[in-house]
Amino acid sequence: MALSKSVLTGTASTDRDEVDADFAKRCRVADTTDFVQRMFPVPSDTINKVFAKLQTSGIYDGKRWKDFPLEKARVKEKALYAPFIQAANAIREATEPVEGPKN
Repeated sequence: MALSKSVLTGTASTDRDEVDADFAKRCRVADTTDFVQRMFPVPSDTINKVFAKLQTSGIYDGKRWKDFPLEKARVKEKALYAPFIQAANAIREATEPVEGPKN
């Protein structure tokens, strides 16, 4: 991925600011509900059951996934791996016993 500016020429501090600004232009986030509905077209009743299990277990509080850093926190990518894996495994486990609508 090329930076918007062709060369970083400032101090480490200004170079970091330029990289952060460029990243902000390219990074996108999505509303959880919209993301789930578009990526996984599953009946909403089934999704609601899964989210209820995730909230009961404490992995998701209705707004945030457990152990993910606050939105404005500056963290290294590596710090996101463990919370992501934890959330993904919790979702998998929550979906195993969930039955969808019977046809």
